[in-house]
Amino acid sequence: MSKPIFLAFCLLGLRFPDFLYASGDASTRAADRIEEIRKRHALPGLMVGYFTSAGEFDLKVCGVRRIGTDDRLQADDPMHLGSCTKSMTATLIGILVDEGKLRWDSTLGEIFPEDEVIRKSEWSKVTVDHLIRHTSGAPGNLQDLSNPNPLHPSNPTYWSSQPLMEQRRRLVTFLAQQPLPGNPPSYQYSNVGYMVLGAIIEKNRGHSWEVEMERRIFIPLGIKSSGFGAPSKIHPFAPLGHTKIGDVMVDTENDNPPIGGPAGTLHMSMGDWVKYLRLHVLPEGKGEEFLGVNDLDPFIPIRWQTLRHLHTPSKGQEYAGGWIVAERPWAEGIVLHHAGSNTHWYSVVWLAPQQNRGFIAASNFGLDAAKACDEAVSWMIQQYPPFKK
Repeated sequence: MSKPIFLAFCLLGLRFPDFLYASGDASTRAADRIEEIRKRHALPGLMVGYFTSAGEFDLKVCGVRRIGTDDRLQADDPMHLGSCTKSMTATLIGILVDEGKLRWDSTLGEIFPEDEVIRKSEWSKVTVDHLIRHTSGAPGNLQDLSNPNPLHPSNPTYWSSQPLMEQRRRLVTFLAQQPLPGNPPSYQYSNVGYMVLGAIIEKNRGHSWEVEMERRIFIPLGIKSSGFGAPSKIHPFAPLGHTKIGDVMVDTENDNPPIGGPAGTLHMSMGDWVKYLRLHVLPEGKGEEFLGVNDLDPFIPIRWQTLRHLHTPSKGQEYAGGWIVAERPWAEGIVLHHAGSNTHWYSVVWLAPQQNRGFIAASNFGLDAAKACDEAVSWMIQQYPPFKK
């Protein structure tokens, strides 16, 4: 199995069951262009989409579910989102903040007061906000903590027979036994930090992160295609991920270990992903305490100010709550961006909140799909004018 990772960075200079699609020549031209990009980059499959807060959604799909077959990729096929999962974990944290069950400055010592190791460690003052912004000092990946000996407590194999909630809980205690790098720590992108956020959610709610994601985000938004891990292990006709061994492309069902769910093991269809992403591009509310512009909108108990917190980096930083934040002329302001890969799939999202629109792309191939996805999204940005509110 290749070394698991969750994220690859790439840098570009109403309701939703009934989607509105671009029609006629423009739609045909887009489909042809996306297929040309897929072939030129030798991807098994490619999906590229554009959406707005008002319900417009145009998704282009090409290629196959599995290399060497004629099994065509379908618009409702689930795709692995990798580290694009992080925004959803941070949003769930935001819901708990709005409910008064957490604060952005809640510390690990406060959250786990019964754990003497955590309470007496340097890590006791690490806050929820540090974790969502990757400034906690937590290492990048589990292997950065791991001992190669499978009988050593820092090796995930040592915990793998335990329930996921127990695995994540043990991870927090083990992390607290490590030296805290820097005071305060500098920015370091950390999958481990988001696993700790999963443990915080589980401590707070008494249920697994997976259950809470379903209950608090997916069900309210009408998301039905979601799952955790490789899509093909859950859905019988789902696409497979792909990687290269030497110069040979092979299909695979490998994924990162389940303990890493909050950092990046989600999959779902592109239409369902848009149902979630729409939360982050809805127009500013007019006095509503919670998100939900009218009776037709999905109700998610999260305040506008909380979403803005998730969209606003700390001074001198570029990462907020599950989002890389930058400015782009085409967006007429900030963009919210993330990409994800487990080395067998790739996904990327660009949101333009000021324009209430966004762009997504995904492939059932690994990091080599990044350039193709960027090219496809760049082309789509040029084809679709800013949404007229």
